[in-house]
Amino acid sequence: MSKHIVFIDSRISEKEVLINHFGADTEYHILDADRDGMHQIADALSGKTGYNSIQIFSHGSPGSLLIGSTTLDSSSISSYNAQLSAIGQALTANGDILLYGCSVGAGEDGTAFVDMIANATGADVAASDDVTGSAALGGDWELEVASGEVDQSAVVNVITPAIKTTKPSHSGLWGG
Repeated sequence: MSKHIVFIDSRISEKEVLINHFGADTEYHILDADRDGMHQIADALSGKTGYNSIQIFSHGSPGSLLIGSTTLDSSSISSYNAQLSAIGQALTANGDILLYGCSVGAGEDGTAFVDMIANATGADVAASDDVTGSAALGGDWELEVASGEVDQSAVVNVITPAIKTTKPSHSGLWGG
C-alpha cells in the first residue's frame, strides 16, 4: 500500500475540501502561518520513513514557495539543508515531492528552484508552472515542471477525488 503525507499552509482557502477527500493512505498536517514551515515539516517527518510522496499545498510564485512563515527560494534554500535532507530521508527510494503553488516551477527561476529542491533532498520533485487551483478561475492541478521521474499516480491518488467532487464550486487559486 502506498503512503503519502500532505502539508497544507493554513492560508490556503477551502483546505477542508482537500482534507475531506484524502484516502486512508494519506496523512496530513496544517502548517501554522506564524511558524517556520520548513521546521514544521521536518519535525512532522522526524523518525518517519517509507512515504511515496510528500506534497505541499501553499501559495507560490516563480522559484518561490511560502511555507508557514518561511519563503523558500534560491536565496534561503541553503539555510534549510538539514531540513531538506530529513525530508528526503522520509521518502522511499522512488518517492516524490510535489509542490502545489501557483507558478512555483515557472521560468528559469522556477526550474532552478525545482532542481535545487531535488538536489537537496535526493528526491524527484514536481511543481506547477502556471495557476494552481480551480479550473473555473483559470487554474489547473497539473505539475508541469519536474526534476527526475515523478510518479503521476501519487498526484492522482491524492488530488483526483477532491477535483472530481469540487470542480464546480472550488473558488481558490493558490498564487502568491
